[in-house]
Amino acid sequence: MELLNPFMLAFLGLIPVLLLIHKLRPKPTEVKVTNLFLWLEVFKERTDNVTLKDLKKNIPLILQIFMIILLSMALARPVWTYFAPKKGDVIDFYFY
Repeated sequence: MELLNPFMLAFLGLIPVLLLIHKLRPKPTEVKVTNLFLWLEVFKERTDNVTLKDLKKNIPLILQIFMIILLSMALARPVWTYFAPKKGDVIDFYFY
């Protein structure tokens, strides 16, 4: 396989930027509560750091990363090159 435009693979550099934007999303605000059932809700909403486990649950982020990979591969224009054996009556032209 050969890439006709390998410089387009530089678009893969957008993946860390996308992860950084995802990391900088607004965090939940701190809420003071007095009842136990409200504390359970606070703990469910609380996320301090983005871990790999959290990224697995985030389907839109995974789809965006997948689209960046597909876009960069499509713009790189991969082609398969192979040599076919000559069969039958074939005239070879060689230009010097």
